[in-house]
Amino acid sequence: MTRTVYYEARHKAIAEGGVEGIATVLRGDDEVEKASLLFCLDYYLDPYYGCTLAHESEIFALLQELLLTERSQAIRDDILQLLGDYCGDFSVLRSRICKASGELLPGIKRLIER
Repeated sequence: MTRTVYYEARHKAIAEGGVEGIATVLRGDDEVEKASLLFCLDYYLDPYYGCTLAHESEIFALLQELLLTERSQAIRDDILQLLGDYCGDFSVLRSRICKASGELLPGIKRLIER
């Protein structure tokens, strides 16, 4: 199933506003909003675009935590992509790998063993 994901100025404002706002959206129930914010975060975290967020390490810790609790496979895939592309510290996943579901384990192991 193909999905169309886009972000708007309000998603940029959330990303720039801090980890609390990001967490509120990503812990919510609206899968479209989650996907849009994760796509927006891809822009900010990609070094190609030259953006920096003062709270990047907190974002990566949040994404690792959410990876273990998110129900949507599409959102988990988006989170895995962001972590795999831009994160270097997987301490949250390492410390909580025992909480990972069986279907997540291969992806998590690929991340932490690189």
